Amino acid sequence: MEEVELHNSSNNDKVTRVAVSATRSVLSLAESQSAIISRNRLATIFKEIGDSVRLKPSGRFDRCFNELNSLLDETYGLKLQGLSEKRANTGGSGTTTAKSMTQASNDSENISVTSRAQHFLLVSTLPRGPAAFETLLFKETSQIYDGCVTDGEYTGDLFDNVALNDVSQQFSTDVKLAMQGLTLVVIVLVLLSKNNILHNELLAHLATFGVPTDGQRIPILEIPVDEFLKRLDKQEYITSTQERAQDGSETVVMYRLGRRAQLEFDKQALVSVCRDLFRGSQDQDNLEEMINSSIGDAYKT
Repeated sequence: MEEVELHNSSNNDKVTRVAVSATRSVLSLAESQSAIISRNRLATIFKEIGDSVRLKPSGRFDRCFNELNSLLDETYGLKLQGLSEKRANTGGSGTTTAKSMTQASNDSENISVTSRAQHFLLVSTLPRGPAAFETLLFKETSQIYDGCVTDGEYTGDLFDNVALNDVSQQFSTDVKLAMQGLTLVVIVLVLLSKNNILHNELLAHLATFGVPTDGQRIPILEIPVDEFLKRLDKQEYITSTQERAQDGSETVVMYRLGRRAQLEFDKQALVSVCRDLFRGSQDQDNLEEMINSSIGDAYKT
């Protein structure tokens, strides 16, 4: 009996050692590459570390995954959340088969048991701060940015206007605000286009927000809009697909809501954004009904 308990204790210690080392690897990957990590990558990490401590392969992934998530939550306020699989595209018609729809539904159900997923997103488990605090934080950061706009032009990158010791902090704040704001604009535009928008249509909408669409760099972000959209696609805030036009003359690019946005920006978040935009409007009473009729299958499982 004592031998069995010692054996179990030894195995638990090995699982913990694997999880501790894997935590460093996961955080490093999230920082340097992407917050989305594949199951195969995790399995490789568990295997390499597990072999070094002689942890038996049987049930290794689930045990190490659960211990890893516990450590991430307790120490960093983070966890690996399973993502549903990308929907299959028929490749030409732009339609999705009943079989692929069923598979997508099953995938969404499977992520309730997170370790079954094929891809994972590192997300925060920390509770959101009080609404009053978030409002104050947004107001303060917005005021920092507003102070760098002169006659409608961003001047925060002109060092003459900023104390030298504030340059780095201010510019990083501006970049973060611009990135978050433009990402939100893109997500909302995709959603309110029934979760299916052509590349050229998206560019036309972004141009109305002052985003250059002629190849020039976006102010503050210092990258062209096409590069910005590619980053959002890579980070899975949006998903791009290429389809042949009906006349077969050209290939068009279309965008849908990405898996990361589905997780981080749910329908209630969209309702909150639209409620702020329509505040005082007569349309506010029917807002949720309007949104439901405009977002297509973005949040359907």
